[in-house]
Amino acid sequence: MKLSSLQNMLKEYDARELDFDDNLNRNQLLVSKPYSVIFETSFLELDSLNKWIEIKLDKNMLEWLFYEKIDYDYGFTEYFSKNESEIKALKKVIPNIYTIYTNSYPPNQIYKTNSCNNWIEYSKNEINAIII
Repeated sequence: MKLSSLQNMLKEYDARELDFDDNLNRNQLLVSKPYSVIFETSFLELDSLNKWIEIKLDKNMLEWLFYEKIDYDYGFTEYFSKNESEIKALKKVIPNIYTIYTNSYPPNQIYKTNSCNNWIEYSKNEINAIII
């Protein structure tokens, strides 16, 4: 999982703007929840982040959009909140979440992504790592 921005996301999609529906949904969310964070993620990493959110934040305060995929199970997601503190917490934790891949070979390898198909294996030296 990697923090990103609207500009980086549009560059990755080779687009000048979001498609009509995504732009409409995003603008509607920003009216009631003006703070947001955009990040790149695999689906399993997104599941890990959602587990962390359930434990650490009030998940009812957040809404999210998953934008178009850029690979089989990889794309951009944006979380929205009316509270800046929740978005700050997400920005702090997103780069530190590692996911346990139970179906890997050998089983239970721990990784995070730094971009599409760029995997970083967990190291015990990662003192800020959050393993889910």
